[in-house]
Amino acid sequence: MPSERSPSMRRAALGTAVVFTASGALLGTWVSRVPAIVARHDLSPGELGRALLALGIGSVLSMPLTGHACRRVGSRAWVAFTSLVAAAVLTCVGLAADPVQLSIALFALGMVYGSWDVAMNVQGSAVDRRAGREWMPRYHACWSLGSIIGAATGAVAARGDISIGLHFTVAAWCATAATFVGLSRYIDERAAPTALTVPTDPAAAGLTPEGGGQGRGGQHPPGPAQDQQAAEPIGSGEQAGPQSGPQARPQAEPQAGPQTGPQTGPRRGWPVGNPALLLIGLLTLCATVIEGAADDWLALYLHTGRGLSEASAALGYTAFATAMTVVRFAGTPAAAWLGRAGAVRAGGVLGVAGVLITVLSPWVPVTFAGALLWGAGVCLVFPAAVSAAGETDRPAEAIALVTSIGYGSILIGPPLIGALADMIGMGEALLTLVALAAGVAVLAPAVRQSPEPTTTIRPPAQLPKQPPAQPPAQLAGPRLPPRPAPDVATGTVPDGTRDGDQSGNASIAR
Repeated sequence: MPSERSPSMRRAALGTAVVFTASGALLGTWVSRVPAIVARHDLSPGELGRALLALGIGSVLSMPLTGHACRRVGSRAWVAFTSLVAAAVLTCVGLAADPVQLSIALFALGMVYGSWDVAMNVQGSAVDRRAGREWMPRYHACWSLGSIIGAATGAVAARGDISIGLHFTVAAWCATAATFVGLSRYIDERAAPTALTVPTDPAAAGLTPEGGGQGRGGQHPPGPAQDQQAAEPIGSGEQAGPQSGPQARPQAEPQAGPQTGPQTGPRRGWPVGNPALLLIGLLTLCATVIEGAADDWLALYLHTGRGLSEASAALGYTAFATAMTVVRFAGTPAAAWLGRAGAVRAGGVLGVAGVLITVLSPWVPVTFAGALLWGAGVCLVFPAAVSAAGETDRPAEAIALVTSIGYGSILIGPPLIGALADMIGMGEALLTLVALAAGVAVLAPAVRQSPEPTTTIRPPAQLPKQPPAQPPAQLAGPRLPPRPAPDVATGTVPDGTRDGDQSGNASIAR
């Protein structure tokens, strides 16, 4: 099994980042041509909303089932399958002839794309756990970067008057080709992970009842090859079954008395009934509503509510997206410095400030600065939630549950904010996001790191007493009578032998 700092883990992380980039590019391709789709099918806002709702429903329906699929066939096989189907479906979206066909194609795209999203997050979580690193924010930064690439390519295609069908076909299959390049570096997350190992045999550890530092039979401690045989893996999820037979060794017992350091293990239990996971899901829902509100309404608010031109409004959203990408790349050192929960809590505070400044500032440059803070504040929550869900004993199902709850914001966020905007105005409706950002700061402890469980060995003083060694005479045969003392003058004993004679049964009795 590769070590946590091995090049193979870095190659797996690079492959995961490539797949995230390709996924973002695929979605950015679709988003970039939404105006052309609307013009082609002459869609009203309500019809477009229903089509987008079909996309969200498809995602929410497929995502909870993806965890089971990954446990059965592995995330590599599932990403390969869903990316191929997603490329074919996006081609159908570009070739749809009417709104009904468009809605059906978007529903199918939501199903395969949402499932793809869960599977690649399962792989990213597995790589992070085995490498002992917090790379998840960088994977999502690559997704944001891919969406920018896809959107920019779509802008070029629109300017060149390239048909939607041709554009979607070429872009989709290019993204799939990049995905398969990344898949070549994937690991099998179903295999036993690299884990902390401690020897469960006190003699193998060099601990004897007398407290000596030697191994069995007074010899030197075992070398690396012997350690590998004498050590028992201590995993973070499943435990090895009991041993039996003559080669069985007693399992290590927890040390009695007070213990120091974190003693909590991974979040266990079936995902749906796990309160810790439900808190993570609620945190994810708050963050995705905040993020989705910027995607759906920020540019529109700047244009209609603040009177900015379409180009300036688009620049405001670009500031938001750029901040998300940059801060996600910096998320790994931020999580190392502040801790995962600390980084999310700081993000919640930045989100509160960003939304307030964006909506309330009368100066356009300050408004753009608020959009930067808005993006920087919300961007680390989803990666942190996926990492925390991956630290359970059923990571695939847990990640599927958390991402499904997060994607549920597609179903409640846009209509809720739209209804509030009709009643109280767009700016006031966006101010409700402040409460959600404060909720992110409050719920941040839900994603704190879970230390790996360890098994300790009792010190020599607490080891059970070993039975006394049997004398050799009992092992060799019946006990013989003691030899009489030799005569000092002659050096003989009454049986006629000299002292030190090793012949006969007397040699056995020694």
